[in-house]
Amino acid sequence: MSTAGWLTKAGLSAADSNVVVGRIAQSTLANGSTAIASGSTIVPNVSSTQTINISAGYNTARTIVIGAMSSGTQAAAQITASTQAVAPTIVNTSSAIQGKT
Repeated sequence: MSTAGWLTKAGLSAADSNVVVGRIAQSTLANGSTAIASGSTIVPNVSSTQTINISAGYNTARTIVIGAMSSGTQAAAQITASTQAVAPTIVNTSSAIQGKT
């Protein structure tokens, strides 16, 4: 290969005993110091933040911060209720009271 760069043709080969071939490591993910798999679901903590660390790979190292649930905006709820009072029912009863002065 006469110049450095990306190979764009298939089937090329080269031989040189002085060539050093490097590789770019794949980034890894961690929630704090605990490794997590790509596509993992991160559930927000009620009262504390979580930091997702993305190690250096093709891009430089990065982080994502997931805020605590308590740091978010509370959902606004509006409740409207109405009802009509029902008139009480009074039943006419007769009772005998005995032994009273």
